[in-house]
Amino acid sequence: MKQNTISVIVLTYNQKDTVAQTLESILSQKTTDRLEIIVGDDCSTDGTADIVAEYAEKYPNIIVPVLRDKNLGVVKNYYDILSRATGKYIMGCAGDDYWLPGKVKEQLAVMNANPSIGLTYSNAKIYNTETNQFEGDLKGDCDNSFNSLIVCNHVPAVSICFRKKLIMEFIKEVKPQLKSWLMEDYPLVLWFSLKSNIHYHNKPLCVYRMRPNSVSHADSYLKGLIFEESVLLVKRYFAKCANHKLKRLITQRLIICRMQIAALMKTKSELSNRIGIYLSKSIKENIKYILLYLFPKITIHYLSKRQNV
Repeated sequence: MKQNTISVIVLTYNQKDTVAQTLESILSQKTTDRLEIIVGDDCSTDGTADIVAEYAEKYPNIIVPVLRDKNLGVVKNYYDILSRATGKYIMGCAGDDYWLPGKVKEQLAVMNANPSIGLTYSNAKIYNTETNQFEGDLKGDCDNSFNSLIVCNHVPAVSICFRKKLIMEFIKEVKPQLKSWLMEDYPLVLWFSLKSNIHYHNKPLCVYRMRPNSVSHADSYLKGLIFEESVLLVKRYFAKCANHKLKRLITQRLIICRMQIAALMKTKSELSNRIGIYLSKSIKENIKYILLYLFPKITIHYLSKRQNV
């Protein structure tokens, strides 16, 4: 059997109002290559799985449903679905985002013509679900070097297309599914920036629905800090791998973030778990940790002026 050229990973969880548009936007792409759409529904309770099943019945040769009876979480769901992909190229789309016409055609043209490119991405239109309006674009950058991406991830996950061969090397080398990271896209973007070239389409090829209560836009300050901690863990891992000059500053920012989390939680166990390993023989350093715990806002404001990671 001929290998599918494109495997599209769609992760869904309680998105019954948007998943049909997501799937239609992928199915309507104009391409002579074969599409394989693998949908991983993470135990939705709102009827999303029923909609996915209906589409799978309608398009049995294209859509592969993986309907879970137990919630795995975004990262585990992602890597399980990724392991089922058979395509030469892999793209992704969350169950509340969707693609614009021409995405597949334009990105495949770049990948087929440039073997040195491991990942290509584009801008994404932002659709605010509270105002029901488009509010600008998530824009990439022409500088897709590791030096740029270790500071800030400007690659919209919904826009990514990458080579399966390289992502398999990434999984073997990094083992991201075994780590505690809360996001699946940023680690692979950093890895690709070290191992291959990254191409950027300076125009929107997809739409990102911005939901204020999503993991990366948490309404809780504490949840936001926990997500920031995870981002810093990813940065620290790759900064160490590359022996990058920012690794020390990233570690310092991680300490501050963990101290603030411990202070907000106000529990001895969290204090011990998150900062115990950082207590040093330096009296000056330990005083800083104590001040962070007792007066987090004032101390963090002061330290933030001295660090910018």
